[in-house]
Amino acid sequence: MEEYQNNSKQINLPLKLAITLFIGVLLGLGFGKFGTSDKEVRIAGNKYEQVLGLIKEHYVDSVDLYNITDEGYKRMFAKLDPHTSYIPSKDLKLVRSQLESDFEGIGVEFNIYNDTLVVVRTIKSGPSEKAGILPGDRIIAVNKDTIAGVGIDNRKVFDLLRGEKGSKVNLLIYRRLKNEFLTLEIIRDDIPTYSVEVSYMVDERTGFLKVNRFAENTYNEFKKALQELNRRGLDRLVLDLRNNGGGYMGEAEKMADELLEKGSLIVYTKSKATHYDHKSYAIKDGLFEKGELIVLINENSASASEILAGAIQDNDRGLILGRRSYGKGLVQRGFQLVDSSEVRITISRYYTPSSRCVQKSYEEGLEDYSSDYKKRENSGELFSADSIKVNDTLVYSTKNGRTVFGGGGIIPDDFIAKDTSNYSNYLGSLYGHRVLNDFALDYVNREKEYLEKMGVIQFVDEFELDTNMYGVIISKATARGLVFKIDEFNKSRSKIMLQSKALIARGIWGEEGYYRVINNDDDYLKSAMKLFDKAKAIREGNLN
Repeated sequence: MEEYQNNSKQINLPLKLAITLFIGVLLGLGFGKFGTSDKEVRIAGNKYEQVLGLIKEHYVDSVDLYNITDEGYKRMFAKLDPHTSYIPSKDLKLVRSQLESDFEGIGVEFNIYNDTLVVVRTIKSGPSEKAGILPGDRIIAVNKDTIAGVGIDNRKVFDLLRGEKGSKVNLLIYRRLKNEFLTLEIIRDDIPTYSVEVSYMVDERTGFLKVNRFAENTYNEFKKALQELNRRGLDRLVLDLRNNGGGYMGEAEKMADELLEKGSLIVYTKSKATHYDHKSYAIKDGLFEKGELIVLINENSASASEILAGAIQDNDRGLILGRRSYGKGLVQRGFQLVDSSEVRITISRYYTPSSRCVQKSYEEGLEDYSSDYKKRENSGELFSADSIKVNDTLVYSTKNGRTVFGGGGIIPDDFIAKDTSNYSNYLGSLYGHRVLNDFALDYVNREKEYLEKMGVIQFVDEFELDTNMYGVIISKATARGLVFKIDEFNKSRSKIMLQSKALIARGIWGEEGYYRVINNDDDYLKSAMKLFDKAKAIREGNLN
């Protein structure tokens, strides 16, 4: 599938960010045998084939040639840029599925805790919900094969639970709240996946819309959400791209077209092979071209997120709020090999409308590149705007003359410091041992009818954890071997309350419930609500 035109067609939580960053920005997937008449390539290929033949014929021990060649490809690509990569055929389906609009399976989101698969939630109207699986259920066995306590990983779970539509899978479930085992037969079906995580009106004028990736159906979801917000009176929009690791470039382009005036440059690419060069413009009247716009980013907003944020910033369409983005300005294309594995090769760099390339340096190697977050943390950049290092040799101007910088991510117009004031080791342990998740799941299962009658707005405004609830959390933590530390507990009490309340809301009202609670105490959203006048000044050219 090629993705060169603005209107071209365009992958659960534990894997999302890592895999999406790995995929990066895709211009398309080119399949077919690789061929070349280049003499240098033919000589190198013949040499590689000769070495493998010698190993097979003469090496003293038996050798898995597929395994050593896979390792060889990985080491070879490590000499190039950090995003050129090799994907073995056994991993390709899983990697691709992270950007597909749907898949066939049983419809659960899960985490693996202490070698046990724990259901976080079921997909609405999916096979698991219809079969009666509840959040918090433990899946002990699949088709009579025990999976608990055997070191299962995400890939194995996908292999076991996904399958052809209409096929059956038998699960042994342990329901901890009732201390009972259940055997359920589930018929696999199409499972939709969503990249617009949540969309709702914060107040009469202000919409909040969070996009967690750029998958093959992201633009359609975004457009539908924007139309609904417009119907509800949208005048100001907060677009949340925090922790969005990217995905399909074309989806970001089409989203930008709904926000920018017709004719505005969105992004362009430059390549060694000029047939990969690509320019994208806004080609139609968009759904939200005039209202005030604020885009939220952080250090994990990458690739396609940076394309969209860069287009908004360079066209002076709105205000970028947060922390410096990841810094991925390279474009990959996939090529299928003869054994159905795939190489994804960097074919070009992309540039924002002001001609910035946001790619951070990778000259010091992969290890240095991968430790960038730690360097930002140690330098103080995550906590102070004054600590952001800019490359003052890469200076550019926006449409209305504001100064922006290239060479390492999108630098926001307004900064939000990373908040660690309520963090403690005890809080980290509560997260890591899923204490708050299990507390919330148990509470929802007991009080579902009461909570549903309350309604999400009243719940957000009035619900608080009482002393008994905190006692249950502490007891759960102690039962899992966590040592209670009253000073750390008191330091993190507000965060424990907020996260527990949000998880309870998610159990009843889904992502809207979760984010209505979380956003009540979100520094990003609080700041955004005060900055719409500045966003307007940027749009009108009154802020240089």
